[in-house]
Amino acid sequence: MTTERPAARRFDFLLAYALVDVAVVQCRRDDSLEYDPDFRIPDAASPAVPVVGVLATLGVMTQMQPLVIGGGIALAGFGALWYAFCIRWELDERI
Repeated sequence: MTTERPAARRFDFLLAYALVDVAVVQCRRDDSLEYDPDFRIPDAASPAVPVVGVLATLGVMTQMQPLVIGGGIALAGFGALWYAFCIRWELDERI
């Protein structure tokens, strides 16, 4: 049994975690009425905490084996293509 597949899933989990941090910053800057979180990052630490989260996550990701990084990027790319060509059109038809 190889460990590349579980490691690639960990890579994708870390990638998703970093993207959540990016989304937090984007939602804070957007000031949309639809975004009303129960928990707020204090204004003084607002951009710093998610940025540190992204940098720490990227730091952990760089310590993985190149094969794992490549596999994780391939899985993420497949997911993005699947969304772009299958799911997105389905959602557009419903709207």
